Amino acid sequence: MEGKSSGLKEKVDETTRVFNAYIDLATKYKELSKFEEAIRYYKYALDICETDNKLEKPEAIALLNNIGSVYEAKGCYEDALKYYERALSISITLMGESHIDTTSIYNNMGGVFLKLGNLKKALQLYEKALSLRKRLLGAESISTALTYNNIAGVFREMGEYKKAQEYYQRAINIYEIESGTKNISTAMVYNNLAGLLMDQGKHAQALEYYKKAYCIKKDLLGEEHPDTAILLNNMGLLYYHMGDLKLAEECLTKAITIFDSVLGSDNINSIRARENLANINQ
Repeated sequence: MEGKSSGLKEKVDETTRVFNAYIDLATKYKELSKFEEAIRYYKYALDICETDNKLEKPEAIALLNNIGSVYEAKGCYEDALKYYERALSISITLMGESHIDTTSIYNNMGGVFLKLGNLKKALQLYEKALSLRKRLLGAESISTALTYNNIAGVFREMGEYKKAQEYYQRAINIYEIESGTKNISTAMVYNNLAGLLMDQGKHAQALEYYKKAYCIKKDLLGEEHPDTAILLNNMGLLYYHMGDLKLAEECLTKAITIFDSVLGSDNINSIRARENLANINQ
């Protein structure tokens, strides 16, 4: 009996080791924006969960959520939603709706519905996440700030600019205090607020926030990172609207070079940046 127990333990330990190795590889590929490879290794880990009947355990929730996030980053929103919904179902069953992990999935699903143009559903999910996060984590938590930012994005799409700016400012106030002004999350909200100001024709203010966001991302992520290139794309569009076609073309060309090199020319960011450059050259 002792020999059998020892053999079973070794098998379990080996399965856990392989599972964790797949997760680590997938996470590294995700950080490098190599989304196909990330999905492949996350799904290898998911196969282990399914084989070992671990789909009703917390690690499966994180895994399904991660797969959803990679599909979302790729622009495959229907696939992302499918995995987020699976994660949500297990999370509610295991931990209940009033759990921090459940609020994260509500938040992620809200983002997908926003990108799909279902603003009413996006706002509903974000507001549910906000209510739970304020109660569970406090009104000044980083997670609460993220949800303020996301709700602002919905109001922006609805054309309710005053509400959008109010929620962006709430997010900025929390991030600057809790994370500092040289932080990726702070840069994210600077970028979003810049876009809102640009929508309203407030170009000088928009440029100020885009430049802040760009400097932070360039310093923290590097000049060749796709997130840094997104800022170049955004500044290129702003310069175009300001009438500075030379700077617009320069920013967009740099963005395209980075997107093509890191993500490939068929990536949604590369395609959009090319469309933007073509539009300014008409």
